[in-house]
Amino acid sequence: VLTGPGDDCAVIELGGQKLLFKTDAIV
Repeated sequence: VLTGPGDDCAVIELGGQKLLFKTDAIV
């Protein structure tokens, strides 16, 4: 899990695809 643009965003890379989603759990 890599931190994305913003403290409330996270980026997960699966199979070469990057999924960007907002979350308050991961900072």
